[in-house]
Amino acid sequence: NLVIVRSAPKLAEKVEIIASDDGFVVHDANRNVVHYLNQTAAIVLSLCDGERSKDEIGELLRGQFDLGESPLADVDEILSKFEKEGLVDPADGRTELEEQS
Repeated sequence: NLVIVRSAPKLAEKVEIIASDDGFVVHDANRNVVHYLNQTAAIVLSLCDGERSKDEIGELLRGQFDLGESPLADVDEILSKFEKEGLVDPADGRTELEEQS
């Protein structure tokens, strides 16, 4: 049997999200850089587990913040920034087929 496997963004290795009094701190040990994130950006980053697609992340945000529609454009923008900063391994948008036994 063939199954469709969607690519999904994944938190890069050696990147840690830490809650602070005024938001979230992300430590990137790969580049020895610290980033400061608001709650929404921190939620998006924490959902980058390599399992969830960009669409699924958008839907989870829609539910979390009781939005009328999924904020896909915002998720794309945030993920693009994360990819440029090396915080996530990119989702390349390819759909692959994998054999399942």
